[in-house]
Amino acid sequence: MAEDNRTWLVRAIVQGVFITLLATALGAVFSARVTEAIAPPTCDATKDLASLRPADQEASSSRDPEHDSQGRELTYGADRVVDGDTATGWAEGAPGLGLNESLTFHFDHPVALSLLCIVNGYGQSWPLYTRNPRVRALAVTASQDEDVLAAAPGQQRVLRNVPTQGGDTTPDGAANRLLTLTDAGTQDHVAVFQTAEVDFTDVRTLTLRIVSVYSGVTVDRFPDTSISEIEFWGSP
Repeated sequence: MAEDNRTWLVRAIVQGVFITLLATALGAVFSARVTEAIAPPTCDATKDLASLRPADQEASSSRDPEHDSQGRELTYGADRVVDGDTATGWAEGAPGLGLNESLTFHFDHPVALSLLCIVNGYGQSWPLYTRNPRVRALAVTASQDEDVLAAAPGQQRVLRNVPTQGGDTTPDGAANRLLTLTDAGTQDHVAVFQTAEVDFTDVRTLTLRIVSVYSGVTVDRFPDTSISEIEFWGSP
């Protein structure tokens, strides 16, 4: 009888330990799935957001084209930030470090824009990344008027307000965000997508204006602030 009692006790202890471990494991899995489900979308996990592509893009200035050692033309226009290649990019062409230079994107219909995924700097190689300035802060302006930023000097336009979730709205009805980017590139991983939440709705025109930069750090540095790639995520 005593032997039976000991066997029963050992079995009960083993079963109790097994049930406890199983409950802990299931709880950890459930907790991880809940955390993942409620986490906001990021560039690594865009969830149910759709990739949005501008119909057109333009830059306030761009570095002049040049040729590489094999005679191939290298260009640095606005189209280079939406070509799907992090080894190319926009490089502004204004004097100095490009403060107030901008990229403008036009959508062919109003979109709800949730995320921008931005590769800061010139991501082709570590030497080019460190020689070119990178963006520290961007002023982002969204409007329903697709032509507002292409208006001739002195031409007046009336903009309709863009509904947003938070942020500031200018007197002319455009919606603003200030985005801060990190100097995220490393020698082992130069092209790093950074998540920038914007939460704009009914957007036809989006402008990104350089507010401040990280300067190039080498002696033979370039003055052209660069962005390699921008992805747009939201709802069409």
